Amino acid sequence: MRKALYAIMMMAIIVSFAACDGMNAGGPAATPEGAKIASVDNQPITDQQVLQMVQAVRDPRQLYRFTTDDGKKDLLDKLIDMELVYKAAKAESLQNDPEVKKMLDGYTKQLLFVFYLQKHMEEAGGEVDEAAAQKYYDEHPDEFQQGEQVKARHILIKVDENADEATVAAAKTKIEGLAAKIKGGADFAKLAEENSDDPGSKTRGGDLGFFGRGRMVPEFDEAAFGLAVGEVSAPVKSKFGWHIIKVEERKDSTKREFAEIKDQLMRKMSFENQQKAYDDIVGKLRAQANIQIDEEALKALTIPMPQFGGQPGMQLPPQLQGAKPAQP
Repeated sequence: MRKALYAIMMMAIIVSFAACDGMNAGGPAATPEGAKIASVDNQPITDQQVLQMVQAVRDPRQLYRFTTDDGKKDLLDKLIDMELVYKAAKAESLQNDPEVKKMLDGYTKQLLFVFYLQKHMEEAGGEVDEAAAQKYYDEHPDEFQQGEQVKARHILIKVDENADEATVAAAKTKIEGLAAKIKGGADFAKLAEENSDDPGSKTRGGDLGFFGRGRMVPEFDEAAFGLAVGEVSAPVKSKFGWHIIKVEERKDSTKREFAEIKDQLMRKMSFENQQKAYDDIVGKLRAQANIQIDEEALKALTIPMPQFGGQPGMQLPPQLQGAKPAQP
């Protein structure tokens, strides 16, 4: 019974929380916004309610189906069913059921959380225009400096970190043999395809593309950035095993152009402004409140593993997913 009630209430909130009357006893239901496309006992169902239902769908296959006439009819039928069940529930005074009231109180708290934060975050501003982004770019040149990069290939003979001396020695003998072949004129890429234990680059002839300092393990990093273009390293030992590295290109340190990073920078600045507004709003409320936490009870709390049930492809629409800004 509890799961059934939960599913009904979730669907009601997803589709028509703005249109229903909160399940209060007495009084007519609110008229939903939008163009009327159907009615149930004179209660309108609008195009906006259908679109709200579509917002809750995340499966592209379902979304495509709902663009068809049959799909739109299915959506409307679900809204009609919901209105009929809603009226039947009201007739049985289920709005007064203690469990329903408890769930509605929970949803009310979540909705007020979202809309309160949205209201005050909008008042605080946070949107960033191109001029503000350009100003930030000009005032923080080091932040947009792209360091030196090299384009390299490598051959890896893998050795476990806990391998015994004999295994390490055997791998070293193999890598030294490959190094000798390269020195004698063998094709580096072909040897990598045939011998490397790195599955990510093996099929590309050991090609790692461009990378900057600090991207690789220290031993590899030091060897790669110490090579000239076209030069091949001696065998290098890292925690992954033995490597031979060949540098094919180098790029000097450069500053990224504003046009290249403008959109990303504006998103980053907007997120930071929104995050600050959120922290300020909630921080002020926390400072005014008497908050007590039982640390032992918190530690003793057991969080159950998530149950992936419910309706696949369905989730709360954006306006109900929380007001705290998401990472850009």
